[in-house]
Amino acid sequence: SERTCEAVVSLLAPLARQALYSKHSSMVSAAIAALRDLSGVNARVVAEVAVPTLRAALEDARAVLWAHQAPAALRGLSALMRPLVLRRRHFRECAMSDASLDDPEAFCRGAFFDGALPHDADAESHAVDAAAAVSPPLARLVPGLMRAALLAVDCNDDAKTRCAMLFFDAVLRWCPARDDDDDPASPDAGLDALALDLGEWAPLFLDRVFGVVEHRDAAAKVPNAGAAGPGSRYVGAVASARDAASAELLRCVVSRLFARFAPRARDRATRRVASWALEAHAVPRDLSSAKDGASLFAACVAADPHLGSRASREAVDAVESRCLDASKESDSKYAFALRLYGGALRSAAPGTVRARADRLRRVLDAALIHDDKQVRKAARKLLRDALRGLLETRTLHHAPGAPPT
Repeated sequence: SERTCEAVVSLLAPLARQALYSKHSSMVSAAIAALRDLSGVNARVVAEVAVPTLRAALEDARAVLWAHQAPAALRGLSALMRPLVLRRRHFRECAMSDASLDDPEAFCRGAFFDGALPHDADAESHAVDAAAAVSPPLARLVPGLMRAALLAVDCNDDAKTRCAMLFFDAVLRWCPARDDDDDPASPDAGLDALALDLGEWAPLFLDRVFGVVEHRDAAAKVPNAGAAGPGSRYVGAVASARDAASAELLRCVVSRLFARFAPRARDRATRRVASWALEAHAVPRDLSSAKDGASLFAACVAADPHLGSRASREAVDAVESRCLDASKESDSKYAFALRLYGGALRSAAPGTVRARADRLRRVLDAALIHDDKQVRKAARKLLRDALRGLLETRTLHHAPGAPPT
């Protein structure tokens, strides 16, 4: 019965909560998995037991700097985001008809925990459905948690940064968003209480990401790796895989962020990325991390692959001009600009890449015979990215009035 299930969850959830901050990573992983599974049985009890603890680990300015608490809390929130934000019974009970999907805002109002009745429920049904509301609702806490988690994006702590990116990815997957394009007088403004305000949060997030890209080390080093040999080769492979995973996670988060932007907010973020990329101090300390900068440009263009907005065109034109006028740049800035240009072309529509073919050929002719090894390597990657933009099959976000490709 539901009463029995609730009693079992009430006994097990506190035990899993106590194991969240264990010194053993396997214990932390088991606790997170247990809370996630228990939330499928009774989301209300898990929220009441776990959410205050996880919230305290992030919103306390001192706790977020501790090496073990903040990563564990971020991983826990990442796993609990979906079960504690979506109504457990909504999709099972509602009619998944074309009529309901024609009104996405009304559909979301019933799907998300918002501390109120579903749009199609009455008071009597709400009284018997204890899982239809969470006190406190996790969705209403998400904006504060997202701001607090920004402190975990730390260029000196890659593990904590990865955990923060996992949390951001989970939020951007499952939470509704709003920005300055939304009309506050809209009848759907009731979702504002639980929607993430991207217009306020995104600039702060991008500034933290810029710092990570600028200061990321050349390669991860594992302490006490010992002398060169088979063991050190294995350690190097693990470190390289970890760095690749961090770069891929950053790419996923920024891509998802730009895909969620409305046009005006996306233009502001694109200008912010372009302004940072063209600054003198934006060049990473090691160009092996320039792929993170390329991921930022790729996310900007992926949301507007036809460069229909003025901000997107100006950003790509500025990087292209820097690549064409290489005589005024140092080798490191030249190589970094080539990587950014490659990121833009990789996500652009094939017609956009073809329209820039003559200028791209001039850039490649000069860069492929450059004296600096890093510049030649960046030029080869630019050629690869341009071919990907021309040949890869993917879903495109069509600009208004642009033809499909």
